[in-house]
Amino acid sequence: AEKQEYKSAGNYSAGNYSAGNSSTGNSSANDIDIPSQYKDTDWIPVDKASTLLTLLNMEKKPVFLSISADWCITCKVNERLVLNTKRADKLFRTCQVIKLKADWTKPSHFIESYLKTLGRAGIPFYAIYQYDNRQNVQLLSELLTYSELEKAVLRASSPSGKQSCS
Repeated sequence: AEKQEYKSAGNYSAGNYSAGNSSTGNSSANDIDIPSQYKDTDWIPVDKASTLLTLLNMEKKPVFLSISADWCITCKVNERLVLNTKRADKLFRTCQVIKLKADWTKPSHFIESYLKTLGRAGIPFYAIYQYDNRQNVQLLSELLTYSELEKAVLRASSPSGKQSCS
């Protein structure tokens, strides 16, 4: 059974960050290490809270966050079977989703704090922020299915959660 969880983003909601690597959450797009060859279909690496908050504040688009690690077998399975498929890529492009990826292969205070804020302790972790309301975040299940991903993306992409991103 698919589980859909809605949580308050707490200290990690846009403009309200009080712990971790940035004390103010004030950062600009120029402070973020986004590769110059970045395309809308690429995953943007996130390694600190100020980066996450800046990206959440940049555009009114849904934001999908994946937290995984090289040693996480379930993460690799989800990536291969769901996230890195042509179908998911088309969904993300059509719905103009900004894709963020945090790597927990090595210990990270930022990732540990973020997970704890949202009531989670481990990975894989998947969340999507609504395009017009960063205060609430949908948490997806650890065993991800395309159907669950699609429903969450569609819900985060439109004010009424219509079954279309157009």
